Amino acid sequence: MIPTVVRCPASPAIPSSQGLAITLDPRRDPAGPLVVHGAFHLAMADGDAIGHPVHRGIVVVVWSIHHCYAIAPFREHVLFADDEASVPGGVGGYFNVDPFATEGGPVQGDFHVYASLGDHLSNVVRASAR
Repeated sequence: MIPTVVRCPASPAIPSSQGLAITLDPRRDPAGPLVVHGAFHLAMADGDAIGHPVHRGIVVVVWSIHHCYAIAPFREHVLFADDEASVPGGVGGYFNVDPFATEGGPVQGDFHVYASLGDHLSNVVRASAR
């Protein structure tokens, strides 16, 4: 799965205050992708400090007892100014990524997933692949 910056049915709402939120697609197939959907809201000054589009600053972390993996999924992708959304007092947007896509597929086990953007950390969600 190529990382995307569009709102999907499983995307969380853009937070009403500054922050970052994520959800996971339900995994119908344990060998299928682990798709992380996220939304963010930053103050304009925070967005300016990261650089626009701020998606480049997103880091997704997946960890378990045996595995820890962090990616910056948009660091080397083409992004456009309209990938960001205007929100009161700042900038917002959406993202979707399979953190294991570059690993050759899902890794088995129980995982915890979160994302960061600047000084903001998302909620932590649990995933399982058996």
